[in-house]
Amino acid sequence: MESQQRDQTRHGKKDSGSGEDEKRSAKRKTNLNRRRRKKYSTDRDYREAVKESQRAYYRGHRELARSVLADGVLVDGVDREVIADGIDPTVIEAYTLNEAGQALGKTLLTLRTWVVNGILPRCVLKDTTFGYQQFSRGELDVIAEIVAEHEQQYAYLRKNHVTTIERLWSALATYRETYI
Repeated sequence: MESQQRDQTRHGKKDSGSGEDEKRSAKRKTNLNRRRRKKYSTDRDYREAVKESQRAYYRGHRELARSVLADGVLVDGVDREVIADGIDPTVIEAYTLNEAGQALGKTLLTLRTWVVNGILPRCVLKDTTFGYQQFSRGELDVIAEIVAEHEQQYAYLRKNHVTTIERLWSALATYRETYI
C-alpha cells in the first residue's frame, strides 16, 4: 500500500495511469528543443556561448596531449640551393613538402591539403636542381610555433579555424618580407 502511494505521488503529481503526463512532458521537450534550435540558428551570441560551453566541457573531461611541436620542428632540414622570385640562388636549410610534414609531425597529404584549402600559403622557394617547392627552416619555425599554440585548444587544424589561419598567413608574410 505504501509503495502504491509513493508511485502515485511521485514528483508531487498523481499518475492518472493514462500516460497523459508523459505525453505532455514529451511535447514540452519537443517545443523547448525547437525553440533552442531556432535561437541557435538565428542568434550568433547564443550560438557562440553554446559552442564555448561545449568546448569547456570537452576540455574539462579530456586532457589534450602536449603538442609535439612545443619544442619546435621535429626534423632538421637539408642545406639546398634555392631560388625565389627576385633573389639569386642561395644555399639555406630547406624542406620539401614531405620533409616539412615530417618536421611538423604531419603527413605529406595533410600538408598538401592545408596548402590546397588555404590554411597555409604556397611555398615561394624552389630548389635549383628539380624545381621542387621548399619551405625554409624559418618558415617552419613560424608554422610550428603557431600550430603548437593552436593544439593547446584543439587536436586538429581545420578551415573554419579562421583566427589561426590568419595568424599563420600574417606571420609567414612578415617572415617572407623580412628574410626572403
